[in-house]
Amino acid sequence: MYTEKEFKTRWQELHHPTMNVDGDVAFYYGVYRQFHDIAKESANNMNEDCLLQLVMFVEDAASVSFDSFYEMRYRSVGKMAFYWYDKLGVDLKGTNLLYNTITKAVADAPESSLEQWIKECVLSGEFQRLKDVSMFYAVQDKTIGMLYPNLKYRKAAFLELADGDKEKAKEMLESYLAFNWRDKDGGTLLSRLAECFDIMKDGKEVAANLRTVHPLPLDSYLPLEMKDNGRTVTIMKKDNTVLDVIFPTIVSKKKVDEMFFVGQLVSYLGKTYVSGPVVWLDASEFDLWDSGIFWDSIYEDEEESSRHEYFTTAYGKKYTRHQDLYGEFETDGNGFYTDEPNIFDFLDWLTQEKSHSKQ
Repeated sequence: MYTEKEFKTRWQELHHPTMNVDGDVAFYYGVYRQFHDIAKESANNMNEDCLLQLVMFVEDAASVSFDSFYEMRYRSVGKMAFYWYDKLGVDLKGTNLLYNTITKAVADAPESSLEQWIKECVLSGEFQRLKDVSMFYAVQDKTIGMLYPNLKYRKAAFLELADGDKEKAKEMLESYLAFNWRDKDGGTLLSRLAECFDIMKDGKEVAANLRTVHPLPLDSYLPLEMKDNGRTVTIMKKDNTVLDVIFPTIVSKKKVDEMFFVGQLVSYLGKTYVSGPVVWLDASEFDLWDSGIFWDSIYEDEEESSRHEYFTTAYGKKYTRHQDLYGEFETDGNGFYTDEPNIFDFLDWLTQEKSHSKQ
């Protein structure tokens, strides 16, 4: 079991470096200790990382409730709490104890440091702080990570684009996921986050800011003119649209005069920003670089790969990830899948199993 000091260190590592966890870390350490005591008595696989992810689950449910949308919409995810129960290999008694502990912890949780951090970042109006939030969910959130298609095709494509620079390719991919990845209903991470804050007390302004975010897909752009000492550059898109974009670092005059770049743009609060690293190429090749060619084979490979990846639901039914990622399942009016009992039926089943085990 972690000491409180060790837990705080790990808890901070699971969150963004700019987030101050002091406000509620003691509460979540208490939750962790309860989980640890239960798992110690009932788990076949005593795994500290799984316990920490269960605590992260409590934090989300008690504050932003960001993952709940995806739990309902994606069958391969289901209720993430049960996913971590399974990873721990807890018995029926342990499952019930963990479930009850989670329910109470969510109800008793103090004001959320995570929620406050998101509010501060978004209301600052600063693009980099907005990106901190989107990157936190894109990279750190385990639920979101389960929804991505097989990323090896995007990793290979970005690595080739970055001419073998692994760090640049990684940053470009993560920036893409943070702003451009869309779920099967077309929502981005930040558009879903806006929905969460829209129904929260004092969340309307945060939601309004988030709704001004509009990502542009990875594409090629031709610089025309430097402004603000190289931080702002007037560029032209392939359709001859001209706009000003703000770079994270100063751009040299030589690049503006002789090159074009391939990168990702994001508009936020009326301004357009370059998100992540870009790749600079000779201006003579501007008309040759085609984003459609870049993406088409990736999408085809990802879809084909998903046809050969499988998951099994809590009720033992096996499906391909293609069925889940590409929206082939039917749901009823409450969002539950029509060919399986819903989560409430599952909890009733657990109760019945508990009763039978006592007989």
